[in-house]
Amino acid sequence: MPRFETKTFWVTPLFALLLLASGCTRDLNSPQYWEKEWGQAKHSKARIQLLDNLKETGKLQPSFLPFLHRSLQEEKQGEVKAALARALGELRDESSIDALSQAIDLSDTSSASNAANRAIAAALGKIAVPRTAPALLHLLNAKEPYVRIDAIDALGSLHALEAEEPLIALAEDDAEEVYLTKKAIQALGAIGDPRAIPVLSKTLFKERKGVTFFSESSLALFKIGKPADDSVLKILNGDDAEFWKWAQSSGVIEAAIYAKTAQLVADFNDSRAIPKLMSLLGYKNEMNDLTLFVRTSAAESLGRLRYDKAATLIISLLKEDDPGARAAFAHSLVLLGIKAVPAPLLKLSSQSEERNLFLPSIALLGGASEIAAIANQLAVPPGVTASLKASIECGHDKTCWVKRLDDPASLVRVRAAYELGRSKDPSVALELLKRSGDSDPDAREAIIQGATWIVQDSAEAARTAKSFSTAIEKQLEAEKSKTQMQKLNEDLRRLAWTISRA
Repeated sequence: MPRFETKTFWVTPLFALLLLASGCTRDLNSPQYWEKEWGQAKHSKARIQLLDNLKETGKLQPSFLPFLHRSLQEEKQGEVKAALARALGELRDESSIDALSQAIDLSDTSSASNAANRAIAAALGKIAVPRTAPALLHLLNAKEPYVRIDAIDALGSLHALEAEEPLIALAEDDAEEVYLTKKAIQALGAIGDPRAIPVLSKTLFKERKGVTFFSESSLALFKIGKPADDSVLKILNGDDAEFWKWAQSSGVIEAAIYAKTAQLVADFNDSRAIPKLMSLLGYKNEMNDLTLFVRTSAAESLGRLRYDKAATLIISLLKEDDPGARAAFAHSLVLLGIKAVPAPLLKLSSQSEERNLFLPSIALLGGASEIAAIANQLAVPPGVTASLKASIECGHDKTCWVKRLDDPASLVRVRAAYELGRSKDPSVALELLKRSGDSDPDAREAIIQGATWIVQDSAEAARTAKSFSTAIEKQLEAEKSKTQMQKLNEDLRRLAWTISRA
């Protein structure tokens, strides 16, 4: 049962109702009432509880700002300052910037003071107006990494151009904490200033303590847009002498540069890269695994760019000795959507020791003749046959393929996604996006790729897809800890960013 204390008035929603029912004249909507109770609460825990009660009762309103500002200015205890900062963050009022800025204390490195500085950074981030940038930049000087991370996140969300140089310095400092470096890279992408391109082009290839920064750097470059695309293309074509000189002095291998930049130009949907990608299908290195690394990366990028003239050369690479590389080349043919399954691929599917690597590609390309071709093979997975039958039944009927997006067989869903993605029909964009949370990784990859193609092909589709942007953000937030979906959701983030810029 809630009770009245002589020094501290513990208020809960239930007790507030009891007070009103009993005719008590205390005005729980009055800042003066709560300020009086604040003055009577002599201990930190009591003051924090009072602020929690204020929020729980729903009484926290802008009229409380002067009281909260005064209290923050006078408060000495870090944990109470943190609670006050959180309350101001809830109100998100620009008038709180000065009080929050003045409450920053970088000289005290205790856990309570660090918690207060983190809460201040978060509150300034919620207020999210340009005038918060100086205080957030000041917080970058904190010794506690997590205070700096919260400040970096807020500066990125604010798109603060004045943070560009400090963030670049953080991103290129090899002595920094790995997680802080990743956050700096992400913030540079959010700000989107081309000044970050040189450092981001280098962090693509850096590794520290066994951790790479490729995913953060590639997404950051993608967000910067056309200037970054032009820069990456120069690197791929060997035209950026300064970068290649840095790479050589830093021990970055040539194959890694080609393979990773090949992926990026496909992210940008840059057809200017096609001649270089075609030449990389013939890349040679004294180490065979590096040869195949570059060739398979180039083939996949040509597939994502839908350059069907690459098919003949990719088919010739199916003779490679490495089964994994052959499967990668077969998948590139799927991305190209070639009209007939090549004989070398059918031959590979008949080889019992490797057949399961190649049957999915046949299922995603073939039709009636392929059903006959594999009829005598033993233990053909049911999804393979189902996908081939779906091709016969649906043909070029988009309505039929939309229905197949919900098929129980994941291979059928994969095929439906690719068929719709190549249709150039803006009306199917939302149908694909609605399934972007498919639990099967292969199906999700195809659905995201199909939706990406539609959005790239049609500005109308991109505009229509904006209605689904909130749902995408919720999905990404809900799945941020699911490592098995990390790479796929990076592609989904690129798609979401493309849609937002339409």
